[in-house]
Amino acid sequence: MKGRWDRGLQIERTHLAWRRTALALTAGMVLTGRYLGAGHPALGVVLPVLALALGLVLLWRATVRIHRAEVIIQALTVAAPTPATVPSGALLAIITGLSLLAVGTGAAYVIAAASGG
Repeated sequence: MKGRWDRGLQIERTHLAWRRTALALTAGMVLTGRYLGAGHPALGVVLPVLALALGLVLLWRATVRIHRAEVIIQALTVAAPTPATVPSGALLAIITGLSLLAVGTGAAYVIAAASGG
């Protein structure tokens, strides 16, 4: 090993981290959807299915972003022309928004349960 860090596994670790994040958010959204739709049979099915679909879209976007970053890194490593499109922060903004939505929904559920509503 030449240095302290391995030079080839950062992309794979980042991709696995995004996959874990997408899985955790999807599971949280599915459970939240089940709790929110508990009083209505259709909502109890529709909300978790929508959450699952949103989680799959999130996983797909993360995969596209990681692939794009890998192409850029490989281009910089071998001194090839860098692609014009660089990954933006849109995916991070979406994950932040979904996380805040899940926290807000959970807080509303706890407050409603505590007040007897």
